[in-house]
Amino acid sequence: RKIGEFNSQNLANTVWAYATLGVLNRPLMEAMASAAQRKIGEFNSQDLANTVWAYAVVGLYEPIAAIFNKALPLAPAFSSKGLHQLHTASIASKIALPEELCAKVELMLKSERSKKPTANAFEASVRKLLAELKICYEEQVFVEGYFIDFVLIDKHNGQIALECDGDQ
Repeated sequence: RKIGEFNSQNLANTVWAYATLGVLNRPLMEAMASAAQRKIGEFNSQDLANTVWAYAVVGLYEPIAAIFNKALPLAPAFSSKGLHQLHTASIASKIALPEELCAKVELMLKSERSKKPTANAFEASVRKLLAELKICYEEQVFVEGYFIDFVLIDKHNGQIALECDGDQ
């Protein structure tokens, strides 16, 4: 199929797939961005969030600002995951979200902050090891919308984030 024939979901899924695989085909991604901007009115909130996230992941920030501004009418429809994707894209691209979306993201982050995750078995074993080694740490630290499993604290060298992506 030709890119011009893609519907909004085809465009969003294609750029999302490339980003998920870590593949940057600049001419393709730029062509997809042009097509997406022409069809932006057809995108639902999930398609927009996936598209913006994908461009942030591959480091193509130019399309993000245009898509952010077109996303405003869909602001009420964004899921928590979609708002997270917009937030991540905003951080990565250093492009501020429009004020309305920013307010929705702030509310989502406030809600997420109260949902501290429970430790899995691997994290429990890491906690035990840190205690045995007498390493100072904070557990489940909320930063920019995400929980970091452990933040190791060193009086002389600052802090180190430690993510434990073990048994899950």
